[in-house]
Amino acid sequence: MFYDDGAEDVDFLQRGATIYTSLEPCPMCATTILVCRVKRTVFLLQDTTYGGVWVSAKNQYYQKYHLAYGQLNLSDASSPFILRARNLHQAMSNRVEGVRKGKVIDTLIFDHLVEDLETGFKLFCQLTPDDLTTRGDHNTTNRRTFDDLRRMCNVPTTRPASRAAVHFAEVLVAGTCRR
Repeated sequence: MFYDDGAEDVDFLQRGATIYTSLEPCPMCATTILVCRVKRTVFLLQDTTYGGVWVSAKNQYYQKYHLAYGQLNLSDASSPFILRARNLHQAMSNRVEGVRKGKVIDTLIFDHLVEDLETGFKLFCQLTPDDLTTRGDHNTTNRRTFDDLRRMCNVPTTRPASRAAVHFAEVLVAGTCRR
């Protein structure tokens, strides 16, 4: 979705796309992802009921393609945002284990994670372009992708305030403080 530092536009064609999902793909979705040759599939939570098909289907029918598949790994990053996301992911994983013990099938797990999902959305809403790790040539492209993603999720894009707006705010605050 985002370009790495030093990446070229043509790299997208060579590297392909990454799909992020909340739950490990079911057999139908996993097969569709393979047929479309999506380069990387990353899921938040493992589906112990219907997941696991991707690996066997890839090994049987798509061995020659360089495709990657796995659960989201937040252990390497150390930014404050990633640390908060890692803590939320761990809390959700713990809650999922409790829900599974109650014999809830994996496709219904998210019905029991509403508060965690709301927390995740609030965390997403707090992201700013400064949280992007890319610097240099692709920062503009990644910022546009970031803003597009926020718009698709009905989160206002983050634009720097104009000088006039900042000055007006300073005057307003100064006037308020004098009273």
